[in-house]
Amino acid sequence: MTILRKCNKTGYEFGINGDGNLYLCNEDSGYNLSDTPENRKKIERDFEKYTQPDSKIFYAVTSTFYDDGRVTAVITDSVEAETRPENGSSEKSNRDIYTDWFDTPEEAVKFVQEAQEA
Repeated sequence: MTILRKCNKTGYEFGINGDGNLYLCNEDSGYNLSDTPENRKKIERDFEKYTQPDSKIFYAVTSTFYDDGRVTAVITDSVEAETRPENGSSEKSNRDIYTDWFDTPEEAVKFVQEAQEA
């Protein structure tokens, strides 16, 4: 095993495991990827994200409720910030549009599913 970077503050490290794959982990969880230039960039981005606790990624869902009863909802954006962006809404002649921000992609996906079932 070769450790390429380690953060003592957060416990995260990434490197190359005994099978020659890239890994990123802490004491609680982690993942492996094959060693390619693209995956090295992904691991490095994730390492930076997880070792900078003051910033977080938030996920936006845009929901559109049409006057005829149709509903669409999709994850439309993600931003890295210290605080969650404010939710918003707008009214158009035949629809209302809402943007809701979530702390995790799982929460955003759940909201999309629930909105589409409305």
